[in-house]
Amino acid sequence: MDPLAEFFTRFDFRSDLFFSSLLCRIGEFNEPNKSYLHIVHQGAFDMMLSNHVQKRVYQPCAIFCPNSTLHRLNPLDENGISVSCISFDFGEGVTNPLNQALDECVIMPLNQHPELSALSSAVYQEYHSEQPGKAVSIHHLCAYFLIRVIRYGLQQQQLTSGFLCGLGDAKLGKVLTALHQKPAEAWQLDNMAELANMSRSNFAAHFKKVIGISAMDYLTQWRLTLAQRKMRSGLPIAIVAEEVGYQYASAFSRIFTAKIGLSPLKWLAKQQQSDQ
Repeated sequence: MDPLAEFFTRFDFRSDLFFSSLLCRIGEFNEPNKSYLHIVHQGAFDMMLSNHVQKRVYQPCAIFCPNSTLHRLNPLDENGISVSCISFDFGEGVTNPLNQALDECVIMPLNQHPELSALSSAVYQEYHSEQPGKAVSIHHLCAYFLIRVIRYGLQQQQLTSGFLCGLGDAKLGKVLTALHQKPAEAWQLDNMAELANMSRSNFAAHFKKVIGISAMDYLTQWRLTLAQRKMRSGLPIAIVAEEVGYQYASAFSRIFTAKIGLSPLKWLAKQQQSDQ
């Protein structure tokens, strides 16, 4: 199984290149449910994490922070740093599947990764151009950058938990694939454990250790992620509810509202308004 292909097939992510210029004072980043990619094109800086760990960097690099844990970039002199800052999320109310992927931010020197150096230049140039298709081009460049960074994490065995680790797990991989392909099945811990060829208690403990949340919570998250995609495509809510595993639209609406914070109708109206 190709975990990266599965990841990008199953999850719709949004990218936002929200800054690409000189940063002359401390930049602070911790928006909830976001992942961050910082591309430092030039300049020296300290990277400070919320656990008071500080790393000093003197060369161009890519920094991937998989979750919204507070981190700061502090230029070392008045010249500042030239940096492009990109945030990623997976939709309003959708838990970021990268949140548990890494214990800490990953710093990748660009002189050791020439393919990322070329890509970082392309991101910078595209952002500062006014060519047709600029926004689409930036999104796809950011997507490719994210693929390369996650691939690096997989190769270096730096991914500690989360969805990507689960896909690579001999027992959990087939369970996750089954949940994704058949969300409307009457899934319970018993039939998930049977598919994994594990006892119920061992499966529950192993799933939470590897993925970071319980199996039933993961199933709910996946069903709601899929439901959001289907609602945006125009399917009626009653049909969406049935297709993602809820016999009654009222039950779907209660769970959706509890997890997302808005009713399905209000959430959809908000998405449609933001698309205009």
